[in-house]
Amino acid sequence: MQFVRLVLSGFKSFADPTTVEIAPGMTGVVGPNGCGKSNLTEALRWVMGEASARTLRGTEMDDVIFAGAEGRGRRNLAEVTLVLDNDDGRAPPPWTEAETIEVRRRIERGQGTQYRVNGRPARARDVQILFADAASGARSTAIVGQGQIGQIISARASDRRAILEEAAGIGGLHARRREAEQRLGAAEANLTRLDDIIATLAERVTALRQQAREARRYGRLSQRLRLAQAELMLARRIALVERRARAAEREAMAEAGLAQATATAGRTARACAAAGAAAEAARAALDAPRTARDLAQADGARIAAERARIDTLAQELARARLALDEDRDAATREAGLAEAEAGRLAAEAETLEAEAGRIAEAAAADDAATAEAEASLARVEAEHAEAQAARSAAEAAAAAAARDLAALARDRDRLQEAARLAARELEDLRRRLDDRRRLDEAETRLGRMEAEAARAAAARDAAEAALAAADTALGAAEAARDPAVSAAAEAGQVLGARKRALDEARAAAEAARRRAREIEARLTAATARRDQAQAALTALPDPAGRAAAAAEAGQGAARAAEAQTAADAAEAEAEAGFAAAETRLREARRLRAEAEATRAALGAEAASLDRLIAAEAAGGPGERPVSASLTLDDTHAAALAAALGDGLGAGLDA
Repeated sequence: MQFVRLVLSGFKSFADPTTVEIAPGMTGVVGPNGCGKSNLTEALRWVMGEASARTLRGTEMDDVIFAGAEGRGRRNLAEVTLVLDNDDGRAPPPWTEAETIEVRRRIERGQGTQYRVNGRPARARDVQILFADAASGARSTAIVGQGQIGQIISARASDRRAILEEAAGIGGLHARRREAEQRLGAAEANLTRLDDIIATLAERVTALRQQAREARRYGRLSQRLRLAQAELMLARRIALVERRARAAEREAMAEAGLAQATATAGRTARACAAAGAAAEAARAALDAPRTARDLAQADGARIAAERARIDTLAQELARARLALDEDRDAATREAGLAEAEAGRLAAEAETLEAEAGRIAEAAAADDAATAEAEASLARVEAEHAEAQAARSAAEAAAAAAARDLAALARDRDRLQEAARLAARELEDLRRRLDDRRRLDEAETRLGRMEAEAARAAAARDAAEAALAAADTALGAAEAARDPAVSAAAEAGQVLGARKRALDEARAAAEAARRRAREIEARLTAATARRDQAQAALTALPDPAGRAAAAAEAGQGAARAAEAQTAADAAEAEAEAGFAAAETRLREARRLRAEAEATRAALGAEAASLDRLIAAEAAGGPGERPVSASLTLDDTHAAALAAALGDGLGAGLDA
């Protein structure tokens, strides 16, 4: 996104509407002091969501409104509009599809601030995130004030990290992370509240279910009670009818027994009358035969038995009458009781009917309560389902926020890793620069050592020439000058040792030079790899690519570190070789000093021979040459002459 236009009205010194066109490339604003150049920067900060009046050089936010001037009254309204070009579609939702984005901030004195994005109300957070995603914002490094360059140079690592994160375009991720954390906290609070609501609703559901069960049980018991009461009334009515039937049956049986007893009594009376007539006839006919008497006795016995039976029947009739009376009394009592029971049953029936009405009303009320409880239960279950859905949605939102937070954390970790790799690469570059300086110093020391080695080689050549001359002279004068021969042999040994030391020093210097060249080649390759990784990291557009490039750069840095380790080892070996070479050079210098002392002694002896020859030539006493004192054969004489030359003429006292 690119800034296209800035429109100010009533903001600080811009009392009238002012439009500032921002062209592609670089747009400069020039003018004398106090003309309002800084107010343009503050207007940009203000419209991008600045909330601190102190940052805008004020004590309160109303100070940004035009306060009036000579001949002009103050304004009560300030408005700044910033137009952005969104052709690349990099604006966050819901403005991704918009070609231009118009951000407007308006403030009224004493009323507060309002934001609008493309004519729709917006929050300050939305505006801040919009500009944070564009690597800009009220407090971003995209707006650099006076003195901030020095602050950036002297900033701490954490401050530089914030600058790098903002330059990488992930400043909005931190704002989104904080917003996601806030949303996650709100979702967790909502989940906790939903858990409390669900627990309360569960308790209410449990109570309502218990009440519904009790209502259903009460309905069943009421119905069973009504059935039992109806069955009781029916059983009582049936028992009453049966008792009445039994009483009527007993009364009929008693009446039948009474009629039978009455008939029996009539027959008995008639039999008695017949028996009396027979007795009278028997008494009248006393003279009748014994058979008639026996018949009469039999008739008497029969009459007695009949009388006994009549008495028994009379007793039974009396008992039957008594029982009938008792049955009549019992029937009367039972009829009264039945009537009373019927009245009571009628009253109970009326009571039961009234109770049935009340029970019906209670049942209707219970049904209504049950229906209401079921409706409440349905509502509670619906609320529970809604709460579960809300909880599921909240959990999904929390999971999404957690995933966003995890993604932000991964992005942050990748950026932190990239920052650490960059810091490590910078540290490696510093170490490489230090190693390069040490290598330059080593090369300088190597140059000095080579110069010293060259000087030592020249001295060695001179010493070898002198040694050759001395060997020739001492070989010829071996028989005559044993001390000179011994000194020459020692000088040869010294010079041989010095030659070996110089050869070893030259070999060590050459090895150190080769190691230095290898170290320099490795450092050059590591620097090239680091430059390639840095260029690839800069060319990548997204944080993931930067992270991958940073990882590759880290591998390159690891290889460079290995090369650096090898270079350090080689440098240590070179330094050890330099130390050994220096030791050998010191030994060579000592041997050279001894050779020079030997050469000086030989020179002194030669001078002494010259003086002897000169004295002999002068012809003075004691001036006889050495050759005159020597007795040699031709072979040794020629060798001695070749070795000493004109020295044969030296005097003996020189």
